[in-house]
Amino acid sequence: MRALLEQFLDYISLERGLSPNTRAAYADDIGRFLDWLAEKGVRSMNDVTRRQILDHLMAEKARGLAANSLSRHLVSLKVFSRYLVQEGLLSINVAESMDSPKVWKMLPSVLTPREVDRLFAAPDLKTPLGLRFSALCR
Repeated sequence: MRALLEQFLDYISLERGLSPNTRAAYADDIGRFLDWLAEKGVRSMNDVTRRQILDHLMAEKARGLAANSLSRHLVSLKVFSRYLVQEGLLSINVAESMDSPKVWKMLPSVLTPREVDRLFAAPDLKTPLGLRFSALCR
């Protein structure tokens, strides 16, 4: 299965033109999955089930992988499986219908009204820069 990974990595680099960082991320994610499959005795991508993919993702989560990394990991497996189907090396892509985990988007922190007031009151109005800042903020 490692030979399939190398073919895939060449494909995404040469034909798809993906960045070296993306290539490295895919290599790591898919490599981990292939190692995990080997430990479980799975010798062919055609033998991989949806349950095995979920079990692998849960093992990665237990290892401490964050939601963003798990999502990227699943995308890597989906793209790899899609490539194998496209090349006729995989009969059914069980990863295609899997949903990525929902990733929380964090809102930026903002100033409180009091902090804004203190910021506006900070310039020295006796200097040209202080006057300019005051004029810009009013």
